[in-house]
Amino acid sequence: MAALSFVIGTVVLAYVLMSCPVSGLGRLVAPESQAIVVLYMIFSIRPMFADRFESRSIYGYIPSPEAQDAAILVGIVGMLAFAIGVFLLSVSPGMKIKLGDARRPSDESLRIPAVGVLIVAVGGVVLYFLVMLLLAGSEVVDTLKGGRSVDVVLAGVPEIVLMIPMFGTIATAVFLVSKRSVKLGFGEIGLLISSSGLSLFVLSQLGNRRFIIPALLIPLIAALVRRPVRIKVWHVVTGCLVFLFIATVPMVRSAGARLPGENLFTASWRHFGEVGVGGTLEPVFASFDTEMLDYVGVVVDQSNQPGWLGLGYGRGTLVEFLSRPLPRSIDLFGAPFSDRVLGATYGGPCGSPVCPVASTPGVLFFDGGFVAVVIGMVGFGLLLRWLSLTWADNRQYGVLKVSAVVVASGFALIATRTNTVHAIWWAIYAELLMMGVVVAFSLMNSGGFVGRSRASLTKEQESALPAD
Repeated sequence: MAALSFVIGTVVLAYVLMSCPVSGLGRLVAPESQAIVVLYMIFSIRPMFADRFESRSIYGYIPSPEAQDAAILVGIVGMLAFAIGVFLLSVSPGMKIKLGDARRPSDESLRIPAVGVLIVAVGGVVLYFLVMLLLAGSEVVDTLKGGRSVDVVLAGVPEIVLMIPMFGTIATAVFLVSKRSVKLGFGEIGLLISSSGLSLFVLSQLGNRRFIIPALLIPLIAALVRRPVRIKVWHVVTGCLVFLFIATVPMVRSAGARLPGENLFTASWRHFGEVGVGGTLEPVFASFDTEMLDYVGVVVDQSNQPGWLGLGYGRGTLVEFLSRPLPRSIDLFGAPFSDRVLGATYGGPCGSPVCPVASTPGVLFFDGGFVAVVIGMVGFGLLLRWLSLTWADNRQYGVLKVSAVVVASGFALIATRTNTVHAIWWAIYAELLMMGVVVAFSLMNSGGFVGRSRASLTKEQESALPAD
């Protein structure tokens, strides 16, 4: 089964990447490309590490060979269904027209200096700490400096509050999208980098990649939407370095994994120096980063035990989506289905004591079996390919729509590897933050969005952004 998954996954990976409508470097970070790479790592590469259980069980469990094969089959069906969704939107002009907006509005531009982006970023950080102090007390700020820890009590803090530092990266993205036909100066680029860097630094205090990865991807995608570029050697080198950093984060994100005085970045550098490239990459495929495969296998084994809670039949998708943003004091639907699965398997909800996640195919499988996997993954493929088509044709659309597509695209990777229902809400919160950025820019501009016809651009401006 592992060999079959590797072959099918490789074919699907190649098809999705080659058929992507986004050109150049953007093809590698397009939303469907992010998703298929993650699925390939989980369900095609991880099974090849047959000795992975010699060093680490899945939190005390080792799925049986039959359960492992069943989990691999979930991945195979999921990847094939995802490819069908991508294919359907690629070949059906009718579906493109139905899902996309074919109107061609004038190019819009926010007449705001780049320093306005930095102002929004700093304002977001100040707002974040003020709200955190109000909701969680002063001790939480000191604890966060040491990394993610059980000592950090964030109960009752809405997830959107934890995302407030993303104002800087989202403001950078909106600014870049609004300047698709304007050449940027070195000073402006420096301000944008500073704004995104501030956001990333503050987000790193949480030590959780669910927000760090989108915060990295959103400004990168916006830059590639603004100006498509061909893949160059330094892009590959930079991408490898970023991948190594992201792979190191799980090993040093907790307070107990850091030395006194270390932050996420210095601890990552120390860890990389101790274990090298091989020691950094192996856990990506045989430990935490792709453990979704084995978690599905463990649940398959547990489902054969008497008294198992059965499939969710909507409780793990629709009901959990509706209940996710509600305060804990409002208990309309009972415990989330994902926590019930964890409780039936490990004895408690997420974090009590552990919190493995299932990936998009796993979430769908727990809720409705293979039928849900097929339907859900086809829809997932349709959605992500639509985002890429809008990206590729972004000159037809205004700043708001393209910025919304950029923000949503930044969550494709995380949504694929975690509990997708939760990730959808993170993306929604990010879209709300994007609207806040637009309002802030509009207030600074005192005139809102300013329509600007592409025909009014000078030849120099129009030639500043050559297409690949």
